[in-house]
Amino acid sequence: MSKVQFKTDDPKLGLTQAIGFIWEEREGLHIEYQISDNILNVLKSDLKDVFIPYSQVAGIVYKKSWFGGGKVIVSLSSLKGLDKIMFLETTTLKMSVKRDQKANCLEFEANANLSLSTYRVNQLDDM
Repeated sequence: MSKVQFKTDDPKLGLTQAIGFIWEEREGLHIEYQISDNILNVLKSDLKDVFIPYSQVAGIVYKKSWFGGGKVIVSLSSLKGLDKIMFLETTTLKMSVKRDQKANCLEFEANANLSLSTYRVNQLDDM
């Protein structure tokens, strides 16, 4: 299990940012983050903890960048119980990562997609 440190901007106004971690587990994705203001980084929210089961995940992609670390993009198939994620853009979560997180991102993407595929195969077996 590798934790990926991320940062994201508020898609609505750009006045806040979320900083936290995302990691995969056998049952889904776990996100732990804190919201702070984008200007002085002084006003901070309480620590938020969100679990996204694989039944709600459509896909997980890590897009590399030439100069930075890139982005982790999680596409969702359902929004049930995810109303407290402030940086949710329609049905996707876009999280920017720093260059030093590239190895963690590659491991996260591979493990999360493997777990997602295993979940989908198990769903087919249950039919």
